[in-house]
Amino acid sequence: MLIQVVRRSRTTRQLQHTLEMFTTNVSDLHLITGLAIMLSGWLQIHALDVHHWYVVVYLAWISSTVHLVLLSISPSRLEQAPILKYLRLLGMMVLLGLLGGALLLIRTKEFSPQSVRSHSSELVGGLWGQCNLHCLLPGPTKHHKT
Repeated sequence: MLIQVVRRSRTTRQLQHTLEMFTTNVSDLHLITGLAIMLSGWLQIHALDVHHWYVVVYLAWISSTVHLVLLSISPSRLEQAPILKYLRLLGMMVLLGLLGGALLLIRTKEFSPQSVRSHSSELVGGLWGQCNLHCLLPGPTKHHKT
């Protein structure tokens, strides 16, 4: 009987360790995914439709939220590797900056659906979501020569 309890506790510890490693790895993948989504969105901002920009921002937001939730499940794993802890913190700060800039862009007056509708000559089919961001943002685009 005592041997079975010892075996079960060892198996439980192994399972707990495995699940903590799994959640930490999935959390890191979500951080990397969120960074990749936001970086690619910012690099291609002049080629994106307004609707697609919203999708990019929302996907990165969900990814960062999942990252934080999964890290909160197993905080003991953070203390075991302090270098990785600071890398995660740096990654989250970069993602926070990219998301903050994207949310500020979304909340500007020029980015509202009413403002986009006023650029009716550049709308396709009259839908505000199909207006490219070039009708709102200054800078070189594929439609303008530099």
